[in-house]
Amino acid sequence: MIGKDEPTEFTFTPDYGYQLDDVKVNGVSVKSDLKKHEDLRSSIYTLTTDINTSLEVSFRPLDKDTMEDIINNLPKLEGTTNPSENETNKIFDAKLDYEALSEDEKNKIDEKSSDKLHEDLLKATEIEVELSIKVSTSGNDAIKISDDQKKRFLYTLNKDDIKELKDNNAQLLKIVIEIKDIDNPKDEEKEKIDGVLSDYTIGKHFVVEVIKEKYQNKDDDTPKTTEKITSMPKAWI
Repeated sequence: MIGKDEPTEFTFTPDYGYQLDDVKVNGVSVKSDLKKHEDLRSSIYTLTTDINTSLEVSFRPLDKDTMEDIINNLPKLEGTTNPSENETNKIFDAKLDYEALSEDEKNKIDEKSSDKLHEDLLKATEIEVELSIKVSTSGNDAIKISDDQKKRFLYTLNKDDIKELKDNNAQLLKIVIEIKDIDNPKDEEKEKIDGVLSDYTIGKHFVVEVIKEKYQNKDDDTPKTTEKITSMPKAWI
């Protein structure tokens, strides 16, 4: 309830992919008097109203500069320190804003900014990128994946993935890069191949699959859903 002649604080929060355009009181813009909320997305205005006060709020789609500003104002996460719940929610909100953009708008964002967003996302304890090697050759321990490579896979996460984590409908999202042997050809197939190869031999080949796994609880052994990732976004290139 808003009391007459009493100061009232209003908070304006846009949908993901939008930003505040203007706030007018009795037809006059008060945008310059707004305060930024700590969540980085909302704006606050304190108003003393009377029976004749009108309040008008408008929103517009996020633009490149505002999206970059949101990303560059995310909490600074030092070293291997895990983000707090509040910091994680800010990162998730930024990713949800990013995913609400069209592909054309995403491509306009500075690469350093979009990479920073996904680097921060990689630090969330709810997200893991794992390399699983299931090949018969030796030297598998030498195969590593860097954080710079890991963050690229996080471009495949969409708004539904992040919303599940933010709403706690899933406590862990894991991206598994699985490297496996390709099955050797059967005897009949091998005989035909050998006839064509003549003095050459069949080399060793592998298949790489990228799988998105969601876990109801972090301690669960079995994911509640799995999804094979069949294409990487343009940001991977």
